[in-house]
Amino acid sequence: MKLRLAIVDDTPEDCKILGYALKKYFSGTGAGSAEIICYRSGSAFLNNYKKGDFDAVFLDIFMNDITGIDVGKKLREDDPTLPIVFVTSSDDMYRSAAPVHHFDYIEKPFTSERINSIMNDMLSYIKSSGRQRNTKSIEIQIPRSRIEVPLGGIISAVSCDHSVEINMIGGKVLRSNMRFRDLSELLLAEGSFILCNRGIIVNMEHIKTIDNSNIIMEDGTAFPVRIREKTEIAAAYSQFKMTELTNSF
Repeated sequence: MKLRLAIVDDTPEDCKILGYALKKYFSGTGAGSAEIICYRSGSAFLNNYKKGDFDAVFLDIFMNDITGIDVGKKLREDDPTLPIVFVTSSDDMYRSAAPVHHFDYIEKPFTSERINSIMNDMLSYIKSSGRQRNTKSIEIQIPRSRIEVPLGGIISAVSCDHSVEINMIGGKVLRSNMRFRDLSELLLAEGSFILCNRGIIVNMEHIKTIDNSNIIMEDGTAFPVRIREKTEIAAAYSQFKMTELTNSF
């Protein structure tokens, strides 16, 4: 999973420290990667913000031009479910942010333990809620209709009899009456999908690990890897992860 995170803080050093801590979280946990964008004022952020731009926003409460709480209120008007994390130098101040219904708060100075705890909870929330930032979608055929499915929400696609089971984030399963070959052409055209065995395509964004004979997904599902192509598949996954890290912060 790749996230797009905003940090809004008018203290450049604090912005840099938090950005580094978030980058360290992703590189250390293998939870994916993040593009991190820093804004030096609340007004600069709001002037550039559009709904769907970010997966989460870190807001400093005390800023000179407009407070983080006021920024948060404006965000809530536009996006009721956007994870907002307030940043404060006093644990007394975050209570005044309660009306914004923020996701969590961080007290300065930052600690790795606190960052890790918040990000673990945030990733769980994003995955379980199915909340996805603007992503590409594909149109698939299901019995009697066609629907748009976000690529980032697809965990795997498995050929099953004369249909294809598409496993989604949150446990939802879509059954498509498309031919597996036709669906695989759509998915493999994207850089994040790979054919790991006959009739099985997985989204590399949701791979937890690859062992000697299986690909283990983040939801615990294990898919067998074709022995003859194990090295090639492992190399493709390594390249995918390397590209994610290169494109992060």
